[in-house]
Amino acid sequence: MQGPARPDEDTRGGFIDGGWAVANSDQVIAEWIGPIGTGTGGAMLFGRRSYEGMLSSWNLKGGPFKDALNAAHKYVASSSASTTLEWPNSTLLHDDIPAAVEQLKGQGDGQLLIMGSAVLIHSLLPHNLIDEYRLAIYPLPLGGGVRLFPDDDAFHRLTLVDSRASTTGVISRHIDRPPECVRLASQPGRPTNRWVASDGQPDQRRSPPGWPRSESGTGETDHQAHIVLLASPAP
Repeated sequence: MQGPARPDEDTRGGFIDGGWAVANSDQVIAEWIGPIGTGTGGAMLFGRRSYEGMLSSWNLKGGPFKDALNAAHKYVASSSASTTLEWPNSTLLHDDIPAAVEQLKGQGDGQLLIMGSAVLIHSLLPHNLIDEYRLAIYPLPLGGGVRLFPDDDAFHRLTLVDSRASTTGVISRHIDRPPECVRLASQPGRPTNRWVASDGQPDQRRSPPGWPRSESGTGETDHQAHIVLLASPAP
């Protein structure tokens, strides 16, 4: 999922194949991406690097995508509390990012749309915070770059909702995450999932988003935002 749009988008780790997704773009992909941050009562969620790269690029190019990005409310995760956010309607998240995102989910309904932001995604996966995956799978084995799912021995059980092919061979897949779907391996120094007990019931020590909390829990969650990940993981 590294650097799909531009040759210089993300060269970390010596990645030299940036812009690999452009040649396979068509109207099917454009419609599948759909409007950004409009009509859903939601917002966008970025890592700092993706926020700066995407907003800078589209504000330079101009056009409707620029307007949609600028108009959407954007939450930006950063490891530094001093990060400056240059674009309108932007709010900084720092310190414990998964906890901050879980708090956002509990503040209301609508969608929180993630684009790019691999480091952010990898921080959210162990906490079961991503509800829906909209993946564009390209017929292009890259052989390198950042992966959507890190090599961490985690088991993710997902549900296919919809699948369609573009005119250029890109497979678009809409995948949902059942609330009990993730089992994480216990590894030194890594968070482990405590949300699913051995009997399949939620672990009341820390109920996941989407499940009612116990009476001894930390709050009520009658309505929650829905986190949607939009990504292009080349095989």
